[in-house]
Amino acid sequence: MSTEQIAGPSTSSAAHVRKVEAWRNSARLPMTLQAAHDYVRRTPDEKAPRAEWIAYYVWRSEIYRHVSAVDTRHRYEAGANAWLAKDNAVKLQGFGEAEAALIS
Repeated sequence: MSTEQIAGPSTSSAAHVRKVEAWRNSARLPMTLQAAHDYVRRTPDEKAPRAEWIAYYVWRSEIYRHVSAVDTRHRYEAGANAWLAKDNAVKLQGFGEAEAALIS
C-alpha cells in the first residue's frame, strides 16, 4: 500500500496521509472473463496487512460477480472465480468457508 499526501483541514497546517490501494484498478469494469483476469491481476504486497488482503479478495469477488452477470458465455467460470475469491476472504477472516455461490 502506498501513501500520498493530502491537504489537511483549513484550520490545521498539518498534512494528512491517506492510504491508497495500489492494486485497485480504477478503469471501467470488465465485460468479459479474460478482461476480468487482466483487471484483477495486480495484488497487494506479500507483506501487506491481513485487512488489505481481505479487502482485495472481496473486491475481486465483486468484479467476477459483475462479469458473471454480463458475460453469459462464461457465467459459471466467472461465478466460480467469484466464489473462490469470497472463500479466500472468509478464510482470512477466520470464519471457515464461504457459502455455496448462487448465480442469478
